[in-house]
Amino acid sequence: MSIGVALASAAIVQGAERSVYFYDAQNISEAAWLDQIRKWESEGIRRAIVSVESGQICLLQDATAAPRLARFFAEAASAGIHTEALILQDPSWALDPVGAQARLRSVIDFERRYKGSLDTVQIDVEVYTAPKLFSPNEAWGRYGALLAALRDELNQDGSRLRLNAALPWWLSTISPSELGTITQYLDGISLMVYDGPGENPVAVDLETFQQKVLPAIKPLENSGPVLRIGIAKYEFASQQALQDFAGQLDLLLAAAPSFAGVSYFHETATFLPATTP
Repeated sequence: MSIGVALASAAIVQGAERSVYFYDAQNISEAAWLDQIRKWESEGIRRAIVSVESGQICLLQDATAAPRLARFFAEAASAGIHTEALILQDPSWALDPVGAQARLRSVIDFERRYKGSLDTVQIDVEVYTAPKLFSPNEAWGRYGALLAALRDELNQDGSRLRLNAALPWWLSTISPSELGTITQYLDGISLMVYDGPGENPVAVDLETFQQKVLPAIKPLENSGPVLRIGIAKYEFASQQALQDFAGQLDLLLAAAPSFAGVSYFHETATFLPATTP
């Protein structure tokens, strides 16, 4: 690689945003939250994807939780860390687009009340995991209709919030028409390149990622939404191993115009247990 190309790649990699998922914000203390921010600063985290739901309850509608979360988000912002609200964390939301719009309105209203607290809302409606809820070949159609309803809500409200979604790394293998509908309505996609805890990792080394995941990502590169690569903390042995792999992905995907960085799933997960010989 020439020096010029190396410098250009370094600049792009440096601009890739590192993000992390965070759950249970309603139960963290003020002091622990400030410690969390300092930890993120030391790790180069520039975006926290924070769940603002507790079961079916939206915390942003709670008179006690909402101002507390707004204060947390403001403290993160003062450290240069953006906050993204994670909502709709159940596949059944695809059957209730009207209810999903109401949930999104609560995020819009919160952002208006606490200006600058959020810049993005992310949904996690994993329809492909719920065969009992949808008839064959119905899931992604329902998902597209949900996205259309959410986009309409944002447009009707004149909101500047971006709409992102957590989706499987193999997303490009669904039908072209369904894929086109999804990418039409989203501003960003976080591709989950991991499986459940204790299951076989999808790709925790660069060679496997290049052979298995990269071909599935390539068709999405110019589809419209920016792409983040989500990797799971529990598939790595240490923070250093996690960060090293994220850095390798930065370099590998630096030339892709839609690449927006790597996300860690999730902050309070544990690393792989140490093995004994």
